[in-house]
Amino acid sequence: MLAALLRDYRSLSTKSSGISKKRYDTWRTTYVFDALKNQRYGQAFCNRFKITDNILFFDTDSDFCHRYIMKNYIHDDKK
Repeated sequence: MLAALLRDYRSLSTKSSGISKKRYDTWRTTYVFDALKNQRYGQAFCNRFKITDNILFFDTDSDFCHRYIMKNYIHDDKK
């Protein structure tokens, strides 16, 4: 299981104009590795997807960050 999670974590592409729901959900399953490095939820998201967003990066409320990400960065997979 760990090997599969690491493979998924490394396979996430960071170059995109938007992030699909599937890629976001995959990242969410691997967030534990970033949390173990003491990264906040929004900080880890910004680092993983190469996004510069100070609101998201510095916020400490993971629920707010999730809603913010869904509203501003995630696009529907069925486009």
